[in-house]
Amino acid sequence: MPASTSRRGFILLDVILALALIGSGVLVVMVFCRNEARETRVAHERLVAQWAAESELERLRAASYADLAPGERLPVNSPLPSLRLLKEGRVLLTVVEVEPGLKRATARVEWSSPVGKPLFTELTGFFSKEARP
Repeated sequence: MPASTSRRGFILLDVILALALIGSGVLVVMVFCRNEARETRVAHERLVAQWAAESELERLRAASYADLAPGERLPVNSPLPSLRLLKEGRVLLTVVEVEPGLKRATARVEWSSPVGKPLFTELTGFFSKEARP
């Protein structure tokens, strides 16, 4: 029998260390994917909210100048079905007469994010009496 024998195979400690390394790597990838999924959802919600705000400003562009009555934070029932994707989503419209013959309309869409934090997006348009048909 030779004086130095080589062991073939792994001891239990080697297997436990390998599993711990693989497990920690899988855990890091899962956390990263979860965060990326949340960020992707928030980006999609922002896009939907921007569409709703643009839709409201387009509706105002089609209206006559006299129909743009100044008012503060009027809730709007948006016809966009995609607005239902936003948790507690609502469209608020503010029309302010900046000067005679010029009004500023702001469409603000508010909703709750997946983490419970309130989010909003806002678009503003200016409407002139002379530019109306």
